[in-house]
Amino acid sequence: MTTDAELELEEKKSKKRTPLEEARDLADTWEILKVLPDDAVISSGLAGVFLGIGPKTLKRLRNIKADGPPYQKVITNQKSKAMNQDVEYILGDLRKYRASILLRNTKEERERRGLSFASLSDLLEEQPYWIQTIHTKTKGGMGGGSVASSRDVIVDHVQTISEKKFKKLLTDKDADVRHLSLDEAMSIPWADEEARQPFHEAYIAVLKRSIKQSKAFQERAVLSASIP
Repeated sequence: MTTDAELELEEKKSKKRTPLEEARDLADTWEILKVLPDDAVISSGLAGVFLGIGPKTLKRLRNIKADGPPYQKVITNQKSKAMNQDVEYILGDLRKYRASILLRNTKEERERRGLSFASLSDLLEEQPYWIQTIHTKTKGGMGGGSVASSRDVIVDHVQTISEKKFKKLLTDKDADVRHLSLDEAMSIPWADEEARQPFHEAYIAVLKRSIKQSKAFQERAVLSASIP
């Protein structure tokens, strides 16, 4: 006879969980990762959390030679004709890679990490940002009580955020990684205007450049039309 505890366990196993949820199940995840040896092997899901990038971005890095961290494929079902494979990473490789991609807000580094927004299409490409839900209570409820409200704010891009903030957000139940276009990110409040500033400048620069190009094309079109 199946007990209630066993049923609950089976229910939890059946639910699909995000890498972030799996990582948070580990008490003091970053403390554990710090003491693990460099040759420790971790899953692609936890690797993405460690690097602060989404699964699609991590997969794309695997398809770009010399642009992502080294990885290895492990056959999970040798009896299957499909030969299912899992992707795993060596923790030491991830540590070196993360250290190499920490940005210092320079144009050269932004270009190296794909954060150089050069065209309108770049503004529409989704990027991973840390989002935090802020809960507040204000007076004015019925009977003189308080009214609870919440709002989402962007903390930073996952590739530019400091290690200290990253660790803090990893254990924050009200924080999560969300993929947004820069156009969307500029329409959402940020917790820190200094963190927003370089993205604001990039956004404005692309718009100004696009307007200038459009004006130049229009002038050429008018000039061409005036020539018999």
